[in-house]
Amino acid sequence: MSWIHKLYETYENCQSMIGKIESANAVPLLPICHTTQKAQIEVQIDIEGNFKSARIVSKENARTIIPCTEESGGRTSGEAPHPLCDKLQYVAKDYKNYSGEKKEYFESYRNNLEKWCKSEYSHPKASAVFNYVMKGNVVKDLIDSGILLVGKDSKLIDKQPKKKDKVTLEGTQSDAFIRWEVWEDNNPCSNVWEDRTLWESWIKFYSNSKSKTTLCYVTGHEQLVAEQHPSKIRNDGDKAKLISSNDWSGFTFRGRFIDTREENKYQVCGVGFEVTQKAHSALRWLINRQGYKKSDHAIVAWATRGENIPDPFSDPVSILGLDLNTENAGKHLFTAQEFALRFRNKIAGYNVELGDESKIVVMGLDSATPGRMAITYYKELKGSDFLKRIEKWHNDCSWVHSYRYFEVKGQKNKS
Repeated sequence: MSWIHKLYETYENCQSMIGKIESANAVPLLPICHTTQKAQIEVQIDIEGNFKSARIVSKENARTIIPCTEESGGRTSGEAPHPLCDKLQYVAKDYKNYSGEKKEYFESYRNNLEKWCKSEYSHPKASAVFNYVMKGNVVKDLIDSGILLVGKDSKLIDKQPKKKDKVTLEGTQSDAFIRWEVWEDNNPCSNVWEDRTLWESWIKFYSNSKSKTTLCYVTGHEQLVAEQHPSKIRNDGDKAKLISSNDWSGFTFRGRFIDTREENKYQVCGVGFEVTQKAHSALRWLINRQGYKKSDHAIVAWATRGENIPDPFSDPVSILGLDLNTENAGKHLFTAQEFALRFRNKIAGYNVELGDESKIVVMGLDSATPGRMAITYYKELKGSDFLKRIEKWHNDCSWVHSYRYFEVKGQKNKS
């Protein structure tokens, strides 16, 4: 359990980064009980639940932090609604009037949202969304606003035709993902995916809805048990999990424990709900932020206290932070000796910041099937040992690189 403990420790040390979306493709460090989705339509309502307007979300702003359950966070298909933001077939009561034969899941979505809104942990924005969706006009309002298009049969067409002078919805209309903006007087934060008070509201409601506890093998304390563990570790479409147990009729536990009923699966390995949420969120964030990915293989190195470390996959130019692709590239020309000295000084600077107390973890992941993932490499190092290995690699295994170019007085040169 060392790997999950180190990730949990990293999450606790990087609390200030929770919820920060640094760029369009960046994966944020998520609050627990939350995941991300790429939203396609943004619906604006007021605090009373009245429709105001809607717009198509650009790809650059599509990543959206949304509340989720353990089931919805790992869903591949079927009826497992997210509690607030979700696809049309979940949030639209009138979906079946416009979608032909496609199945809708509004009732299960409504039930989950209603329980939240009627609890002691309710939030005004969630209540506004509930009041609006219960009116049953979500698809109609989007059609009337020109966001969704219908054919002659008054059913949603499959895909919108591309138009140069108009922003069109990407993908299948009936699968469009909806996020909410709730306008409230004297509240500058109208976006539900940015409202930290709403995050806390859902976390408290969902955490208090759980009752089963177990001995957490990571912390050594009795904690609320994780029924399922998060996916989306390497990318948004990644369904492979590091921890999974769903074989109650085969041979997974047979002959190992006296009682192999499903409810006693935690005899095998118990992990706390909060621990697994934080650890998997940290791993996903780290891989996206500073990891190396090739096909299904991912490798990431990080400092558990959150310090910056040199990328083990970078060349010396990148580690030094030099930009040789500029008009002033000529001033960056060095002799081999000067370059080596600057690189050694850079590593020494990292060493001062990290020292021997910082732990550096190097972790490799791969999957042979779509649903299961394995840790292919795991190593914990002192900060100084990690830096020595980086320096030794660049000193002993150096060669002339031919993939960087810059212009000097109109001539192309290699760096």
